[in-house]
Amino acid sequence: MNHFSKTFFLTRFYLRKDWVTLVSWLALILLMTVGVAAIYPSVYPNLNNRIAIINTLKLPSMRAILGPLQNSTTSISNIFVSELSLWMMLLAGIFAIILANGNTRKQEDNGLLEIMQARCVGRFAPLLATFNELILINGLTTILIGSGLNILNLTGSNGAGNWLFASLIGVAGLFFGSLTILLVQVSNNSSQNLTFTFGFFTLFYLLFVGKMVHPKWPVAWLTPFSVVRKLSIYQHNNFGPILLLFVLGLALFGIEFYLASIRDEGSGLLPSIAGRKTLPFLRNYPMLVLVNQFESSAVWIVLLFIFGAMYGSVLVSIQSIVKGNPLITKILQTQANQAITSFLFVISLVFAVIATVPGILTIYKLRTDEKRGLIELIYARPITRTTVYLANVLIGMAISVVAFVGFEMGIFLTQQATLKSPLKLSHFISLIWANGLPMLVLLTLATAIIVWLPKFGKAIWGVLYVVILLNYFGSLFKIKHWIIESTMFGLIKRNFSHPLATEQICLMVGVELILLIASWEHYRKIDL
Repeated sequence: MNHFSKTFFLTRFYLRKDWVTLVSWLALILLMTVGVAAIYPSVYPNLNNRIAIINTLKLPSMRAILGPLQNSTTSISNIFVSELSLWMMLLAGIFAIILANGNTRKQEDNGLLEIMQARCVGRFAPLLATFNELILINGLTTILIGSGLNILNLTGSNGAGNWLFASLIGVAGLFFGSLTILLVQVSNNSSQNLTFTFGFFTLFYLLFVGKMVHPKWPVAWLTPFSVVRKLSIYQHNNFGPILLLFVLGLALFGIEFYLASIRDEGSGLLPSIAGRKTLPFLRNYPMLVLVNQFESSAVWIVLLFIFGAMYGSVLVSIQSIVKGNPLITKILQTQANQAITSFLFVISLVFAVIATVPGILTIYKLRTDEKRGLIELIYARPITRTTVYLANVLIGMAISVVAFVGFEMGIFLTQQATLKSPLKLSHFISLIWANGLPMLVLLTLATAIIVWLPKFGKAIWGVLYVVILLNYFGSLFKIKHWIIESTMFGLIKRNFSHPLATEQICLMVGVELILLIASWEHYRKIDL
């Protein structure tokens, strides 16, 4: 048996195992690219609208968030690729990181890799199978986006530019997938690998932001995101940076095989840090959960604070974006003189939903620890199911709330330095309060799904997506108001003084208590 035995069998197995995730990804990325491109002619219907947004995109704060303009024209296609290139790279990178980690180090930690290798599977087969899956899904992503944009044929676009934009997304996913597999060989467990990978991911992005804000930034070439600066999509169509990033991804994958050959399974090349023999405060299960979730939670909190700071820096440009653009006015449901307030409510809603992700991951450990057999070790001590349930749920809620507070504080601190008349702290406290209650409703709903319907636990990610879609685009697509209000976020009024009525607060608290108590009662009685 050679080191690559059963590679193609594993590739087919991974594709069958992940088919729901892969199809969902393709649907999302097509909606975010081809779907968004289809409505751009109505977003910028005339030349004045396009000139206004292009002048706004030239501002350093906007360049830091969206990247540079791709060419010098005032076409719709130029605005489209200039606004989406960087963010689609980010989205493709996040997906590839999660996918690659799940099929490599996570399986190794769960003991599945050892079981597979007992069935004549070569040592390097899982690595190559994961890389094959990354190539297939990113290749298909490139083909679908390129074909869709060619069919749409936006004003000012051309075939080469469409394929260049599509290739940027596909190659970004392949590169960050390769980077994840490389760091698998270094990390000691799946959680540490995600921490390292997203740490590099954030560092790359911050280096890029530094280059956009300070053109003489000397280390911009260290970040893969800098390729968007050199493409000139729809004008010169430079494929060179894309090819370089693709070759770099292949080179990283080649290094992975060497590193995999010199490390032991179940451990990383980095030495494990010896823990303390005694840890005074680690005397109960809740503190164990808190310690285990500390690294990943800290990453989420820092990331949301950074995003808050970035959005705070563009508040000064919001009025010029809204002015004269009827579609954005409709999305924000406001006029230019109230643009900052409405923008804050909309973006706070979106990131309130995003902030529930680390909390849901913590709550999910009610099931994942059970599947891995770890919960049996916990119950070997005098610990009740109520303690386990409350520890995971309440700590998960606390992590999400702190992450969202970090986002709002990022906006608050940055707008203090950029706006001539900055908003008061009390306004941001109102935003935290108004969005915090619907956040807790989402988290208790996630708890109910995880406890009552564990086989459908991944459905909660679809719920988060629908909540954002309804509240962000609900007014644009004329969705009935009661449907939007059913998400709880739709009940928030854009008023800093009274964002929620008393009866709405009582409704949300009542829903949260019912879901929490019902889930707790069921969790106490189910078999392990």
